[in-house]
Amino acid sequence: MNDQFTLEYAPSVIELLGIGLYKQLPQAIEELITNSWDADATEVKVFMDYENREIQVTDNGIGMSHEELNSDFLTVANNRRITKGTGFSPKGRLVTGKKGVGKLSLFGVANIIQVTSKKNGKMNSFEMNYNKIKKTPSNEKYHPKSLITNKNVNSSNHGTKILLKEISLKNMTSLSILWESLARRFNKYSKNDFLVILEDSNKNKKILDEKAFIYSIKPKRHDFKYKFPDDFREEMEKNEDLQKLNDLGINGIVYTSEKPLKAKDTGFAILVRGKLAGEPVDYQFSDRANDYFYGYATGFFNMDFIDKDNEKNYISTDRQSILWDSDENLINVRNMMDKLINRIMRRWRSDRNKAISTKKNEEINGVIKSDNQINSVFNSSELSDSDNEMLTFVKKIMLDPKTQLSKNNEKKLLSNFVQRTDQYQKEYGVYSKLIPAGFSVPDDIGVKLQKIVAEATSIPCNQTEGDKFIISEGLLFRALIDATTSTLIEKNIEDMEDIKAIEDEIKKDSKKKNNKRASFGTTRWICNLPLRSRLKATIQFLNKKEELAAKKTEEVYISRLKDIIDNLDMLMHDINYCPDFGQLQAWWVLLDPILTKAFKYIKGKNEA
Repeated sequence: MNDQFTLEYAPSVIELLGIGLYKQLPQAIEELITNSWDADATEVKVFMDYENREIQVTDNGIGMSHEELNSDFLTVANNRRITKGTGFSPKGRLVTGKKGVGKLSLFGVANIIQVTSKKNGKMNSFEMNYNKIKKTPSNEKYHPKSLITNKNVNSSNHGTKILLKEISLKNMTSLSILWESLARRFNKYSKNDFLVILEDSNKNKKILDEKAFIYSIKPKRHDFKYKFPDDFREEMEKNEDLQKLNDLGINGIVYTSEKPLKAKDTGFAILVRGKLAGEPVDYQFSDRANDYFYGYATGFFNMDFIDKDNEKNYISTDRQSILWDSDENLINVRNMMDKLINRIMRRWRSDRNKAISTKKNEEINGVIKSDNQINSVFNSSELSDSDNEMLTFVKKIMLDPKTQLSKNNEKKLLSNFVQRTDQYQKEYGVYSKLIPAGFSVPDDIGVKLQKIVAEATSIPCNQTEGDKFIISEGLLFRALIDATTSTLIEKNIEDMEDIKAIEDEIKKDSKKKNNKRASFGTTRWICNLPLRSRLKATIQFLNKKEELAAKKTEEVYISRLKDIIDNLDMLMHDINYCPDFGQLQAWWVLLDPILTKAFKYIKGKNEA
């Protein structure tokens, strides 16, 4: 047997295909890792010796014999799928290697490559030197330096070790960056079936397992995930293009980020047999990829069908891109993928707008809850239709994604609108300070009374100390007494003994003056009575119904009656007169029980 190792290719090709093939260390190491995958390895160790500038990659795969090292490893452009008649490893893995030139990329990062492999109880090793390869005449074959030839070893001990010496790169990639890059370039890592361990001379250690690939692809702050075909089953039933993509076995995930991604993290990668075949780029499926969606999106798609033909190659030699335009079927697939991405884009816009609205709604609700006044008005069960309409309007403005306000300005805007509501005036305006708590007019008491109270509660806060407020609130108070007493008397005229006595006095007076008078008990007759008389009759009626605490209570009310009514009457006739806030407040406190009890005996809706 010839113990010599032979590089079966013109040495000049090394410079053409090797040096320029991969320009970065992770790509070269990826080639070695995927070779280990094809060799059925379950564990690969990558050791980075930064001090001596060496890299060692060791696996526990099936290894290579002396003959296989020559026929498989040292034969450049050897399509193993054709020569071995299968695209599967001995244990049934889909192999990633095909063109047989990836190993040349190692000379792009190192000048010396040592290969040691053990199989069937034999160990063989050789060394290739790039400088010597270059000096080999073009009409001669290069013979690597033999280091070990068929040395007996334990038959259970098998695998391959590749040592890269005299690293030609200016800087050796750090372990963390190497891990990230390798994680993104291969998707077959597994703790049980294919564990890759990275170590360095500083005793740092990182592992590549089943979590690595997704971790490296998925944005750290992702918001949405769109999985094909799982998330498109319903659409697939109606869409022929989606069904065709599914029939081809295409699957993948698109992730979107909450915020724009860095340019290096965007785009969609293409994996073929678990190995990166097309770098993640925005324009993977369309040259028109200029929508802002692409600044938020990243992901990958598995497209094993691209490498189904063992003879045809649709992947660029440097595995940077898919040769879409090289085949009519691939052109159609690319167009269908473009349509799929457009569907995902539309979903994302809708989902994002909903999420933004939900988030903004939560933020706005947080601002509302942070202020007791704003919160009580927004969540009041007694909001009028106009208040509801106003608050809904302002919230709609704030929920618009185009509205950009700080929390402080959001609070100011909400406060401004809240203070314009009727409900705010009831709870925090002058009405709440002037009128006793708990005072309200029943819904079925009558339109006129409702309007009077509604008007009284709408007086703005900034008029609490002005004459305008005192006059208007005083007049409204008098109107409320007027309407309440008139309605009570009209509804309960038969029980109004004091009113009957007044009728007798009016009759006598009318005969003396020959005056015409309204019929007893009519609305006009009652409204013509002095307010003092109506209020007195109301007090006596309530006392008779035992609504007042005691006889002396009636006397207290009646004794103070003249002063209150005279002052309220003066508001109607003397523009220069107005009671102060304290006086009005005292009158409200005194007459609140009378008005509240009177409502009890006014039944039905009326216009008194």
